[in-house]
Amino acid sequence: MSMRGYFGVGVEGISKELNVGNLARSAHSFGASFFFTIAPEVDMSGHHQPAARLDWMA
Repeated sequence: MSMRGYFGVGVEGISKELNVGNLARSAHSFGASFFFTIAPEVDMSGHHQPAARLDWMA
């Protein structure tokens, strides 16, 4: 079956670092093409991974 389109998972104002990881893993499990945050209350600088390195997108 070929992929048709894409979808992403996002969250706004997340306040707990563990929730970021859980949501990103859930997005991966459901085949999301990307995961994003809007105005997170936790420091996301250590969680950035360039798109070229997202092995699970393939």
